[in-house]
Amino acid sequence: MVVLALLLSLAAAVLANIGASLPIYAVFIAGALLPTAVYRVLLGGAMNLGLCIGALMMMLVLTLFASRLAAATHRSLRIGHENRRLAGALEQRTREAERANLDKSRFIAAASHDLRQPVHTLGLLLDVLQGQSLSLQAQETVTRMAHVLDSLDSLFAGLLDISRLDSGAIEPRRTDFALRPLLLALTDEFNAEVLAKGLSLRCRASDVWIRSDPLLLERILRNLLANAVRYTLRGGIVIACRRRAALLRIEVWDSGIGIADAQQGAVFNEFYQVANRQRDPDQGLGLGLAIVRRLGALLGCPIELRSRLGRGSVFRFSVPLATVPEPLSDAPPAVNDAQAALPPGWPERQVLVVEDDAHARDALVSWLASWGCQVVACASAAAVRKALETIPAAPDALVTDWRLPGGEDGLDVVRLVRQRFRATLPAILITGDALDDARRLSREHGFVLLHKPVRPAALRVALGAHWLPVRVAETVAAPSPPRAGAPRRQEGAS
Repeated sequence: MVVLALLLSLAAAVLANIGASLPIYAVFIAGALLPTAVYRVLLGGAMNLGLCIGALMMMLVLTLFASRLAAATHRSLRIGHENRRLAGALEQRTREAERANLDKSRFIAAASHDLRQPVHTLGLLLDVLQGQSLSLQAQETVTRMAHVLDSLDSLFAGLLDISRLDSGAIEPRRTDFALRPLLLALTDEFNAEVLAKGLSLRCRASDVWIRSDPLLLERILRNLLANAVRYTLRGGIVIACRRRAALLRIEVWDSGIGIADAQQGAVFNEFYQVANRQRDPDQGLGLGLAIVRRLGALLGCPIELRSRLGRGSVFRFSVPLATVPEPLSDAPPAVNDAQAALPPGWPERQVLVVEDDAHARDALVSWLASWGCQVVACASAAAVRKALETIPAAPDALVTDWRLPGGEDGLDVVRLVRQRFRATLPAILITGDALDDARRLSREHGFVLLHKPVRPAALRVALGAHWLPVRVAETVAAPSPPRAGAPRRQEGAS
């Protein structure tokens, strides 16, 4: 009887170990209990018969438990295999989606360059045309052409920004800077447009320093302000700052049309606009907030939105506060770009122009010649080598396209000309590419980078940075100013 009890205890104990495999457990329990049960039957007697029947019933119960345990184990293994298969499929789909997204960004970048080149050339020629004496009717036609070209330029600029952000081509350059001058400059920029609509624009800026990328932060605020101005019909707009521990919360309030709860997530999608179903280009293109969301993620300051339909909206984000530096008593007074007007021209300045597109090259030559410059124009790096043999002195500046025929690019031309004359020769590279590492190369090699389409004002400022005793801000991420006669376009977008 004691032996039978020990065998039953052993059969119950090993259930958790080998019960998941029903055949093995059945063989084990049969080998452990059946001989004892048969022995008890052969001994005879009511007690032995009762023990035999009890052992058989216990064996059946344990076998039933083992069957259920085996079924559960098999189901768990099957689910595990299915989960691993689904996880592998999901990983594969994720890789395919990432490749597709990267391919999309590369396609947009390539298409942007190929499409921006004729737009760049057309813009150059149009600006040359605007500088000529035209009849009133011709001036109106040129103004309308400028307006249409500005719309196309805004679309390409938005697509270029999105493709660069998605591809990781833009890296934030964080620094400590004062926020108040930036906010006041943006307020002045939008003030005329706000007053023209009968609105008010207030800026509650405190004298604080923050740590962020000033160019990218300015782009976020400019897009948010453009969006607020576009969709505010009465009332006004407020830019406010609030301290929150070690952070500064920046808010843009408006009393505009507001956004319904169901649409608040969609306004950050590309080409989504709340009140522009007819796709009127005068109301923006629907890319501004998509760019804002990406820039916010890049800077580590997610954009928050609160809005009530018909009452207005507020966009807010937070940036780290920085320590205010000690003022330098012997520091010279600051001079900004607005205080240093560019001269009407640069007589006797020699500029070397390298551009393979004949129309764009002719327009650049016309620009520079109208400013009093002497121009040497080339179509390739090979032509530059021949020209260097006849140029007696170093040019005052080099203006070159990034993509050139013959397997060489603008950077090769910069190296070639600087090696021939001096390493500090001012150079300006013009590009329509989105996926190159142009900003890093511009810092390493000390040249100014301009993105197509380039406006005369942007080129004058870039040249003035070298020819005037004024430090001009980097123009890589700055939007091009609109042409004369064309309305200023902003990258708004909800």
